[in-house]
Amino acid sequence: MLNKKEKNITRGLVAIFALVFAYTTISLLAPLQKTSAYWITDAPQQVNVYLRPSIGISVLDSTATSDITDLSINITPTSTGTFNKNSAVAHVYTTNPTGYTLYLSSDYQNHAGANTSSLINTNTSVDDTTATSIGNVPTLASSNVAESTFSAANSAHKNRWGFSRSWNETVAGNTYSGGSATAYYPVPVKGTQTVVRSDVTRQISSSNTTIGVGVNIDTTKAAGTYRNRLVLTAIANAE
Repeated sequence: MLNKKEKNITRGLVAIFALVFAYTTISLLAPLQKTSAYWITDAPQQVNVYLRPSIGISVLDSTATSDITDLSINITPTSTGTFNKNSAVAHVYTTNPTGYTLYLSSDYQNHAGANTSSLINTNTSVDDTTATSIGNVPTLASSNVAESTFSAANSAHKNRWGFSRSWNETVAGNTYSGGSATAYYPVPVKGTQTVVRSDVTRQISSSNTTIGVGVNIDTTKAAGTYRNRLVLTAIANAE
């Protein structure tokens, strides 16, 4: 029979043995795990690399040769209204295989701080919140207004302005055309965009879209410089 002291020693040895056994077991199993991992890494592995499409936009003059920041239209109004226009080119480059969509909106605020798509006379402090203001030229009230109608004397669209869009080009042997340089549309207010062009067939190429601006003014408007900022946004289409 073991006395109490011998029993305690025996229990201590058993405990030590158990710890050693557990450690030994883990050590013995470790090489098996490493061997198993070795065979897994020996199998063919697939690597996926996703490249985001690039896209850029610049605004050029009507000949698409020089960058511009301002588009000027000079008008000497008459009592029946005088029409004039000018244009710029939105140059878009993208590597997106499904192309891009081009948007346009206004980014101007009147003297009262409200968003507006009107042309504002910057030479006056008139509160340009109403369509009848002498310092305010609102945008067209209807879409697809023919230039012949827009520019007519005493036109129903007198003291209005709008934009047109058109493109006709050949890229990589493919011809792209659309829109019309003589059909005008309302300019949306800040925060609201309108689609100028949606091109779904391009890949690693550039394209030009002509953005025209037309305005018909009569002598009821105050003299001075009327301004608005247009925002052109190109967004790559979903793949």
